[in-house]
Amino acid sequence: MAHSFSQKKDINTLIIGASILPDTFDPDNFSQVNPWKNPMNWDMQVQLFDTLFEYDTKIMNNSKVQDTTKLLPVLAESITSSNDGYTHKIKLKENIISEYGNELTADDIFWSWQATKASSNMPHPPSTHWLDTKDPGEVGRWIALTGSAPVDTNPVSVLEKYVIEFKLREPSSAFQHILTMVLPPVYDATEAKKHSSKKDPFARKWLQRHSCGFSPYSILDISHEQVILQSRDNYSRINPQIKKIIYKLINHSERITQLQNNQIDMLTGLSPLENEALNNNAEIEVFEAFGNQQLSLQMDIKKYPFDDLWFRKALMHLMPYDEIINNEFIGHARAWNGVVSSINPTYEELFTGKTDINLAKQALSQSTYDGRKIELAYIEQSLIHKNIVSAISNQAKNINIHIETQAISSQKMSDLQKKFQVPFAIAGGGHRCAEMSYAMPHDFGDKTYGITNWVDYNNNELNKLIEEIKFCRDNEERVNLIKKSHQIVAQDLPWIFIAQPNYAIAHRAGLKNISWRSRASGPQSYASLFWEN
Repeated sequence: MAHSFSQKKDINTLIIGASILPDTFDPDNFSQVNPWKNPMNWDMQVQLFDTLFEYDTKIMNNSKVQDTTKLLPVLAESITSSNDGYTHKIKLKENIISEYGNELTADDIFWSWQATKASSNMPHPPSTHWLDTKDPGEVGRWIALTGSAPVDTNPVSVLEKYVIEFKLREPSSAFQHILTMVLPPVYDATEAKKHSSKKDPFARKWLQRHSCGFSPYSILDISHEQVILQSRDNYSRINPQIKKIIYKLINHSERITQLQNNQIDMLTGLSPLENEALNNNAEIEVFEAFGNQQLSLQMDIKKYPFDDLWFRKALMHLMPYDEIINNEFIGHARAWNGVVSSINPTYEELFTGKTDINLAKQALSQSTYDGRKIELAYIEQSLIHKNIVSAISNQAKNINIHIETQAISSQKMSDLQKKFQVPFAIAGGGHRCAEMSYAMPHDFGDKTYGITNWVDYNNNELNKLIEEIKFCRDNEERVNLIKKSHQIVAQDLPWIFIAQPNYAIAHRAGLKNISWRSRASGPQSYASLFWEN
C-alpha cells in the first residue's frame, strides 16, 4: 500500500541529517589519519566509489542483511580463481563511464592498486602502527595484506583492456571478500593522472576535494551548510531513482526534531534513546538489524593489574551485562558471548554473559591486585560510553576494585591508542569485511596485522594460526582453525566482551530497500533505495 505523506515528498531527493559534513572525497586519504573522526566520510565513499563486487542480501530476524555466501558483480562482471588460490582473474564490465567521460578499464584497477604502495622511506609496521605512518593509502595497504596481496609490489596485471589478474603472496579464501570493500578504491586513473605531480604522483591533494571514482553520483555543490550529490544520466550500471542526495548540516541535539518535522529524511547512527523516542511516530520508520558492531573493555595484559589472568576474570564476572543491555541500550543490543560477531559463521558461545559477584570475588582473591586505583578511559563525546563505564565503576566497588573513569577526546584517544598508551578502555567497533577469518588479525593480530589491536596483545600461537588459516584451502579444516584461534583469545581474555549493539537508522516512512551491510561500517548505497509512490 502506498504511504501517504503528511507533507508532499520529493521522491527524487534524499536529505541526510549530518552533525558533521564530509571533509574529503578520497577514501584512502581520510582512512589512515583518523578513520573514526568523521562518519560522513564513510557514507560518502559508498556513494562515490563503486566496488568490484558486493554481497547479496537475505532476510534475518525480519530485516534485510548481507549474505556473505553470495557475491554479486558491480564494476566486475566475473571472477575466476585458480585451484591453488594464488591467482584471480577478473573480467570488468564494459561501458562503465566516470563523471569525466572516461571508461573503466584494467588500467584503472592497476593504477588504483599502485596507489596503495608505501612511499619510499616511510615508516611502516611493525615499527610503527598502521594508522600512524602518515602515508596515504595505509588502510588500503592493510586490507590488501589481509587478502594476501603483496603490498611492496602491485598485485595487478593487465591482461586485456577489460581483464585483470591478481597474483597473491599466498592462497587466500578472504581475497574475494575484500573486493566488496571500497579500499583500495577504484579511481578514474585517466582523470587523476592529470592532477598528479612529481611530489604527488597519485594526486592525493586533488583527490581530497574531488570525486574521482566510478559511481552513479557526482558532486554537485559543496558549502558550509551542505554537500549535494546528483545522479548521472550516463551511468550504465544503475539508474538511481533518487536523483539528488543532500547532506544537510544540523545541530546534533535537534536532529530528531528535524526528522519529525520533515526537514530531513534520514538519520544514521541512531542511539538507543533516539530509537525509543521515534517508536510511536507513524510517519517515521526505524530500520534495525543485527550488524557486527561490538562493545568491549580492552586491557593491556602486559601491564599491572591486567597482567594477572585472575584479575581479568574478576572483571569478566562482575560486568553488569544485563544492566548495560537493558538500561543503557534499552534492549537495542544483544549479549556477546564469543570473541567475534554472532553473525560470523564461526561464532561460538565461549562465555556465559552472566554477572556473578561470587565468582568475581573468588577470582579477585587469587589475583595480585593490591587495591590501587585504575583508570578506565572512554571517549568523552559518547554519552552511552560514559554511562556504561560509570555502571562498571560502581559495580566494581562491590568487590573493592577501584576504577576511576577518564574522559578523553576522540582525537586524543586515537593518538594515544596508536602509541599503545591506553592500557584500559571501553571501545566500540565493527568490521568492514565479514569474511570469517577477518576479525582475528584485525583485532588480535600482532603489529604486522592488528590494525585495531590498541592494547598490543601478542600471542605467538595465535599469530601462527593466522598464517596457517591463510594457507588452508579445506573449508572444514579452516573453520576448525579459526575456532581454535577464538579459543586462544577467550582463554587469554585481553578483552571483556560486553555486548553487540544493533545497527539502526531512522527515516521518513516510504523509503524502501534499506539493508545492513558491513561495508564502510554500514552506510546505505542510496542508488539502490527508492521512495514508495
